Amino acid sequence: MLAKMDGLIEEDWLGGVDEFPGNLYRVWAFGGMKIHCDSFFSTIQRTARFMGCLAVWIIQLVGPTILALNKFKGWGSAETQLDFTKFDGFNFSDWYKFDALVKFIATLFVFCFITNGVFVLMDEYKSWCKIDKTFRILKTHTTGLCEYWLYVDVLTNCWVIINCCVAAYLVLGTADNAKDVLFDALALLFIYNLDDVSGDLGFVDHDEWPGHKIAWVYDFLENNPTPAEDNSSDDEFDTQQASYFFIGIYWVTLGLLSIFAIVFPVAFMLTPFEKLRYKAPG
Repeated sequence: MLAKMDGLIEEDWLGGVDEFPGNLYRVWAFGGMKIHCDSFFSTIQRTARFMGCLAVWIIQLVGPTILALNKFKGWGSAETQLDFTKFDGFNFSDWYKFDALVKFIATLFVFCFITNGVFVLMDEYKSWCKIDKTFRILKTHTTGLCEYWLYVDVLTNCWVIINCCVAAYLVLGTADNAKDVLFDALALLFIYNLDDVSGDLGFVDHDEWPGHKIAWVYDFLENNPTPAEDNSSDDEFDTQQASYFFIGIYWVTLGLLSIFAIVFPVAFMLTPFEKLRYKAPG
């Protein structure tokens, strides 16, 4: 599919078309992760990319949770942990006993991290709906596509952003200084963006994800509906129901993030982390 788009769609046709953002799950869905035995070095490269992308997926699934449990339960031998058995209510004690500037910066990072997640997830939702519609039409005429990776895209992105928000509350609460706040916040942001095309890891880039051309196909299909769209077969109906289900997951996640954007910064300001923090033995 991606090779056909690259060969048949001219660059001159792409003017005025906004590129669809890509990630490794969307590349996977459109067959961009196939391991072809064209040559020895090509096979090694594609195999390494496949295994690397699989590792990224696992990191996104468990990474934020491990960071949170690292501070909450001491998993991974955290130097500073939180003992919530000492929690006796919200108060402003950190602003007097701890460095108020560090507390202020950490609160801003918690708020910015969550609100950024809202905006990013809204963009992901809009582009995913268009990509899903394009995919459902094209898959009837193409082999080698895997629809399930589009569903993995939704579940993984929603799972990661929710877990990163919870981890931000716990991890930034144990920061000793402004440098720790900055590094911990950037580490969480790194995990969230790890799957993006042309991100910090070079497993997938724009050569594997022609976002402009997929967006052009979507615009073309919107203006020129195909007969396949008018057929209401059982498979098509089931696929649409699945799409509605995952669209609902996006909306539920956006609702949770909207609540987090209000509750988490206020709770962070009033949580006495200095009282809850303690040094792990050893």
